Amino acid sequence: MRMEIRLQNRLEQRMKLAPQIIQSIEILQLPMLDLQEVIKAELEENPTLEMEREVQEETKEKEDRLELGPGSEGAADPVVETDPNADLERTIQILERQEQEEWGDNSSGQWMQRGDGEGRDKKLEALQNTPARGGSLQDHLYSQFSLLEMSERIRRIGRHIIYNVDSNGYIKIPLADVAASVEQYLLEKIQEVLERALRFTRDEDPQQTPKERTFNSLDPEGDDLELQRWVVCSLNDDGSSLKTAEEMLQAHRVSEADVEVGLKSIQGLDPAGVGARTTRECLLLQLPDDDPDYEFKRLLIESFLEDIGANKLPKIAKDTVKTMDEVKRVIGEIQKMNPKPGATYSGESVPYVVPDVLVEYVEGRYEVRLEDAYIPRLAISPYCRRILGDRGATEKVRDFIRKKIESAKRLIGAIQQRQHTLYRIANELVRIQQEFFAHGVSHLKPLRMQEVADNLGIHVSTVSRAIAEKYMQTPRGIFPMKFFFSGATECADGEAQSRVSVITMIKDLIGREDKQIPLGDNKIVEILRKEGLDIARRTVTKYRKALGILSSRQRKEY
Repeated sequence: MRMEIRLQNRLEQRMKLAPQIIQSIEILQLPMLDLQEVIKAELEENPTLEMEREVQEETKEKEDRLELGPGSEGAADPVVETDPNADLERTIQILERQEQEEWGDNSSGQWMQRGDGEGRDKKLEALQNTPARGGSLQDHLYSQFSLLEMSERIRRIGRHIIYNVDSNGYIKIPLADVAASVEQYLLEKIQEVLERALRFTRDEDPQQTPKERTFNSLDPEGDDLELQRWVVCSLNDDGSSLKTAEEMLQAHRVSEADVEVGLKSIQGLDPAGVGARTTRECLLLQLPDDDPDYEFKRLLIESFLEDIGANKLPKIAKDTVKTMDEVKRVIGEIQKMNPKPGATYSGESVPYVVPDVLVEYVEGRYEVRLEDAYIPRLAISPYCRRILGDRGATEKVRDFIRKKIESAKRLIGAIQQRQHTLYRIANELVRIQQEFFAHGVSHLKPLRMQEVADNLGIHVSTVSRAIAEKYMQTPRGIFPMKFFFSGATECADGEAQSRVSVITMIKDLIGREDKQIPLGDNKIVEILRKEGLDIARRTVTKYRKALGILSSRQRKEY
């Protein structure tokens, strides 16, 4: 078989979405804040697109000028007619220059985006627009650790421990691994100094010896300066060394006892409990030495932590020979401790939510209104429209404006289509979920996206895109629009009940129970069946665990 590369014509039919449809789909699924960024970028790049307020102000100014007349008091200065081609030519040149700065062509004719300082680096712009993260736990610990007085050896070990602390504040790796990590770091530092001395040995500098040049090249602000100076001092004047890096490392071996000393210094930092290896150790580190119940709390943490988790208070009282009230009081104080002291410094930012839909109760009915105050009203610039119809404008100017106006119209149409679709879907949700708005989550009806799509005569993917990352502000709070779509659980009478409403009913039953005789899962099943909801015990258990609610034995109060 002959292998070759050749060009060949082929006739085929292929379905392809028009650019207008692609843009409409993209605009539809954008949340409010992202849509604002798209509009802002388009206003900067398209000179024919303006906010409606600016167009109205420009029109009003011209009308006032015509009413007052050129000689009237308060009239505006006479307008000097300018060549429209000159203004538009300058605009075209500016936009073309921006495009050339952002995109550069190579000799092969392929377009490549520049990332240097001469052009726009979109990745850099994205990083600059990203909100800064809060201080990490490691930064917080290191700022305290750097103020402590200790030997360089322990300080080096402490730095390695800090950057091996996880997000909850625990050190999970064995101390032997920490020691090995420190020794590997020391070996690399020694090798770095030896390689630098070797490089200076090859250079010819009669003013300084290689040893002197190596010593002067050390960073006085760098880490482990004493170690590097020690390595330099062990060199000959010509920069040579009688020992290898591994042989020099023998004088700086790190034992588990050294790591233990460094760990103790970390465990004394804020927040209390940081640097622990287990939950027991974390809680013990949070016990103040002057606590009058120190010994009893220490005993409970060391020997009865599992029993506390299982709510076996009678067993604890019997084994410790304490009264039930005393056991409950001390356990209550232990439960106030933080088993994850590092979680406060996780650095996770809270997302900012702007609702796209507002539902208000007005005169006995729920009304839907789109929150479009954050979306500027766009319009085509009258100035550009006039130039497009001006016979004195050059063909290049008119062609440029024609393309930009078409782009602006597509954006305006896509935004209008987005708002219209979102309004229809929101209205349908309010109509179907009337009971939820009137009585709460327990009356939320099961609903599928296909049902809404069929009612509105649109595709189910349109519904999915329209509600993605959109929020609805209601008299009962702010909810993601996906909240109103939930699965169903069949009742005894054949009707379907929303899973969200079933979970809410289980939560309400447990919230109203007698804490000394809590409801078991079987008892909850019996109560729900009396209310017409036939549900299995394992389903109740699954929903209870999803809510983070403990079993009846663990919820019991003595």
